[in-house]
Amino acid sequence: MIEVVKDIEIEVKFDAGPFVQITSKTKKDTEYNVEFWDSDSDYLVFDSMIKINKWTAFSRKWYTNWRIVVYEDSKLIYQYQLDLKGKDVFIRLASNMLGDNFAWISYVEEFRKKHNCNIFCGTLFPEIFEETYDFTFWKEGSEWPSKEFYATYEVGVFGYKNEEPFYEFDNSCNKQSLSDISMQQAATDILGLPYKEIKPKLNLEKFESKNKIEGKYVCIGIHASAQLKYWNYENGWQKIVDYFLNIGYKVIYLSREKSGFMGNKIPTGVIDKSGDLPLEDRIGDLKNAELFIGTSSGLSWLAWAVDIPVVLIHGHNHSWYNFADKTKHINLENDDSVCTGCWHTDGFAPGDWYFCPKHKDTDRQFECTKKITPEMVIEGIEVMLNDKQKSIKTLQSAINLTMDVTSEVGKMWFYNTTKSEFYVRVVDPYSDLTLYTSKITFEDNTAFWLPFKYVTPWENYYLDKLNVEVYTTDQTKIKTFDVKLNDNVVNNKDEFKYVTNKFDVSWANHKEIFYADEYKGLFDLNEDSVVLDLGAHIGVFTRWVSKQNVKVCYSLEPNPTLWNGLNKTFENSDNVKLSNNALGELTEDRWLKYPQYSTSNGSFYINDWPEIEDWVNPTNYNNPFTYERDIVVSNIKCLSFDDFIEQNKIEKIDVIKCDVEGAEYEIFRNASEDYLKENVSTILLEFHHNKDRLKPILDKLIKCGFSVKYLKGDADAYDGTILFTKKKSKPVKVGEDRWVMGANIGHDSGATLVKNGKVFVSVNSERITRIKHDEANDDFPWKAMEYCLDYAGIKKDDLERIVWNGIGLPPELAIDPNGLWASRLKENGYNFSEDRLNYCTHHLAHAYSAHYSSGFEESVSIVVDAGGETNYREVIDKFFTNKIAHMKKYPIEKCVEASSIYEIKKGVFTKIYSAFKPFPEADLWPTLGQSIGEFYALGCNYIGMDGLYDAGKLMGLASYGRPEESKKRFDEPVVYLDPDPKSGDYFIRVHHAVPREEQTSETLMYIDTPRPIYWNSNISGEDFQSKADWAWMVQHQFEKMILFLAKKASMNSNVKYLTGSGGCFLNSIANQKIVDLGLFDDHFYVPASDDGGISIGTAFYGYYNFHPDKGKVNLNNKEETVFMGKDYSEEEIMSDIENFDKIIYEKIEDEEELAKKVASFVHNGKVVGFFQGGSEMGPRALGHRSILGDPTHPDMQDIINNRVKHREWYRPFAPACTVEDAHKYFTHTTESPYMLLIAQVKEEFKEKLPSITHVDGTARLQTVRRETNQRYYDVIKEFGKLSGIPVVLNTSFNEAGEPIVETPADAIRCFLKNDIDYLVVENYLITPIRD
Repeated sequence: MIEVVKDIEIEVKFDAGPFVQITSKTKKDTEYNVEFWDSDSDYLVFDSMIKINKWTAFSRKWYTNWRIVVYEDSKLIYQYQLDLKGKDVFIRLASNMLGDNFAWISYVEEFRKKHNCNIFCGTLFPEIFEETYDFTFWKEGSEWPSKEFYATYEVGVFGYKNEEPFYEFDNSCNKQSLSDISMQQAATDILGLPYKEIKPKLNLEKFESKNKIEGKYVCIGIHASAQLKYWNYENGWQKIVDYFLNIGYKVIYLSREKSGFMGNKIPTGVIDKSGDLPLEDRIGDLKNAELFIGTSSGLSWLAWAVDIPVVLIHGHNHSWYNFADKTKHINLENDDSVCTGCWHTDGFAPGDWYFCPKHKDTDRQFECTKKITPEMVIEGIEVMLNDKQKSIKTLQSAINLTMDVTSEVGKMWFYNTTKSEFYVRVVDPYSDLTLYTSKITFEDNTAFWLPFKYVTPWENYYLDKLNVEVYTTDQTKIKTFDVKLNDNVVNNKDEFKYVTNKFDVSWANHKEIFYADEYKGLFDLNEDSVVLDLGAHIGVFTRWVSKQNVKVCYSLEPNPTLWNGLNKTFENSDNVKLSNNALGELTEDRWLKYPQYSTSNGSFYINDWPEIEDWVNPTNYNNPFTYERDIVVSNIKCLSFDDFIEQNKIEKIDVIKCDVEGAEYEIFRNASEDYLKENVSTILLEFHHNKDRLKPILDKLIKCGFSVKYLKGDADAYDGTILFTKKKSKPVKVGEDRWVMGANIGHDSGATLVKNGKVFVSVNSERITRIKHDEANDDFPWKAMEYCLDYAGIKKDDLERIVWNGIGLPPELAIDPNGLWASRLKENGYNFSEDRLNYCTHHLAHAYSAHYSSGFEESVSIVVDAGGETNYREVIDKFFTNKIAHMKKYPIEKCVEASSIYEIKKGVFTKIYSAFKPFPEADLWPTLGQSIGEFYALGCNYIGMDGLYDAGKLMGLASYGRPEESKKRFDEPVVYLDPDPKSGDYFIRVHHAVPREEQTSETLMYIDTPRPIYWNSNISGEDFQSKADWAWMVQHQFEKMILFLAKKASMNSNVKYLTGSGGCFLNSIANQKIVDLGLFDDHFYVPASDDGGISIGTAFYGYYNFHPDKGKVNLNNKEETVFMGKDYSEEEIMSDIENFDKIIYEKIEDEEELAKKVASFVHNGKVVGFFQGGSEMGPRALGHRSILGDPTHPDMQDIINNRVKHREWYRPFAPACTVEDAHKYFTHTTESPYMLLIAQVKEEFKEKLPSITHVDGTARLQTVRRETNQRYYDVIKEFGKLSGIPVVLNTSFNEAGEPIVETPADAIRCFLKNDIDYLVVENYLITPIRD
């Protein structure tokens, strides 16, 4: 191709790489800079300076999406983008080997489909493929084609001979080393295709053997191109032939080579078809064979291509190098004592028949197959024969399969007389769209039913019948049932036909098809209505609209495949106007990516979604007919919204339906506000993936008078549907007191009620339901909410607003009163207008809980947890280019926020830092990214602990680790920290998911689902020290990252007051080390740092985010105590006490007497349950729901564990000490009221306080003030008078696996069940009556 640019000619070719030549008749010495770019990665591959009449080229064999750029004197004069569409492309299968050609031909077709180009294919076997592939063929070895091609590619295993002479791989021709990829991947690698095993298309009907063998037979192929490929077990083939003859099979010998070839003999008893028979003859024999047994050679690939079962005997290459479908591999690759796989390590020597790179001329020569016994091969044969028999039985069992739709609504019944398994596909007979798929299994019962609900909506519109197709598990269709739905007369059936892939459409991917549920009742249409369908897809919405007899529906679909189907569907329609334009921000030409052979997903602008190939290729595990999607690129015409309106003279639009896979942001961004305000009534918008892009649209539409009427969304995928109308909701008045309800949805669910800026009451659902970490069925925590309202004595209508966080939507969507969560509130009596329903994102809720509990006027708040901010998206553009291996840039739509830092001034929360981890889906899930919490969770998993809830166990175990031994065992860095915390970042490295000796090279530490457990959960015995060393490493690396964030917070903010929240701030060791840094004047760590405290944050958000002084003055609040549960009245306490037998109780009015009695019990070695006032908010008991013991008693830890707690022996209990005395017994730097910091037990008291002193001499100290916890303080003080040390052992009042007790009744039950000596409930002393 030659183009003239001013006075020069530029010739461009793509012949095994880009080529540029510049010529001119007038210029002589001018130099030009030529650059070859990879457009997909936007990477400069090669550049060169050339003069006039010179050329430059870059030799790269594999497909690259080249962009050529030419500069003259640094000025851009020319650029050209490779575009294969409609071009002539030559692809040569550069091999004279039978197997290679059959392995690769399918990928030439995939290349053609992807690029929509004309293929000229070079192969050794054009006569085999020419009927089934739309290529122009050139036979390898014939005269070289004279035709000029736009681009050429060679597929092959390229190499050269060295001095040995071995055949070594020349990897300059392939993107990946040929030692590491399969035979088929050699083709996909060169052609730039995703790898999947694809068999060649063959018209088997045309292939028949001239001497057809009747009866039951198998085929064998014993020969190959070198002795190391043979099965070298002496007389092995003869034993296999004898085996088949004995069980009634004939055996056809299909190899071309005759007996005696290179010393190899044909077994006796076979039907000999050796010699130069045509390949067509051998295909004819293979297609009717029961089985093929052969070596890793061409005939085996041919048998695989013919689609018969194969038993493959090989040793010089690994199983993954060969094909897999219907194949049993017989090899010794898992036997470390046998030399195998030399193909992948030592290459090959074509000129040496007896090549064996490691053991030639020794007794180990060819041992890779010599040690494969006939018994091993026969075992594999029997497996494959049994599988074939099962398939035959399945087909036979289908003969008795019957079906019925009963009068019982919603069920399809299937009946069979034999044990069997099938797939069912429910089909619209007019469109051939799949409505529903499922597997049905017949065990002992002979009846099986499927729900019918997914297809009934069709009945109300036009469908009078269904087809139910039945398939075997390998997708062979065996039966079709016709199901009559009603007596409707269906006219014009042809208009319902679509162009679509048969197995591609499923309920999950085509929910809009069931428009009876999706659109019914959302808006009114009549004969005067004008509708705009943006993203018409296959035309479902357009068809439904047209049947409402609207005036006109403008239907736009730029995807060429779908556009062809739309034309056929609506070619005779009077009220549908079709356009194959796209809409966008501007009127211009655009590149569109779309799945060419799938209609399940839509189309995407090429520059908007860089990871589209991953996102558009999901695996649908619920659909047995999952169809892989191939992404192609097409140039399309894009119009702005205003230009489209102007071109079509559209005066008003009643409904805009917009489903354009992310382009909705562009369409409405530049759309005329005046037109939207005055001329559009309703917008049905499907949104995608990015709240930051969606927010401007929401703001714009609200500004234009729209409000949200309906919302339907999927929080995990961050997709949903919103209906905007012009109707607005009315605000309601609230009382003088500002009551705000906060809620957390999900694990550790709970509710908090804030009154005038302070927590009035707060509780987690688990305390009420007694289900630890209760998720409240992933719904609102109704019981916790009622608990709060009941205690406050207010009604639902007294609430100013409700704010929630959880499994949900971005804040702009969650406020919709007709949305998912808002509708749940309405169903439960919270009939609030839109302005009283608010959503707070996860990390922001954590930060609010910390700041407005701390008392600080200003603060810098760090949030670190495991799950991350799942409702948040932010542009992420950070990766370390040369500092760390395998760092990758994650796309914004597949990341969640793992760590956050906020600066809070005057009530305004400004995010100054974010760290990310890949979103938990698809191919990005296996990496940790920057999630510190997930890192710690993985550390737990690898020693058998629960990653979400056992972090405290690992923290306790870490102190038993040996730092030096741990460093030796795990000697490579796990975490990368930039030396400059201010501007730098951290990233979790890859190597220590397993110990060094078990690592794979350069692999990421990963999280699997379910996550892998490296060690068992028994932390005792011989494994204990190894586990402790591991725990030390995890804790140590965790601390490094937390301290890094603390330094970053200090360096990026002038605020000197730090708050910490998120589950990671329950790690008291790390918290203390932040304090020890001395970077901040004061610190506050939230007692309920985990998600149990989210409802506090959402409630504070509801109060302070809407405060009239926000942004004007500093807003602060200090929660003086953590006792946020309800206080139980004396009547409630007595009611609970009187419900129990076998107890004696007395009321002690004198406070001093009560304190002395309890202290004496503890001093005498008794275990005391201590229940006072409202319960603590958070996982730590701090004197209101506590179990008390004597810390000076050497066995007290074991006593409490054996009776109540049943905790691991290596986990210490905590001390509680009066605040003024703590310095005498502990070395600590600050007050610690919430047991979230670490103190060193002074040396002289370590032996005196054995039950609270950890192995490293530390203790998780609680300092107690009388003004916040009088009875608890008095007990500790009195105990000090008796023991000489005012310190008690304190642990939470619950047994293992139970939540902390909430009610007096909970406390009494736990007290009686667990042999606790005494129970104190307020000032009631309860003693058990023991049998």
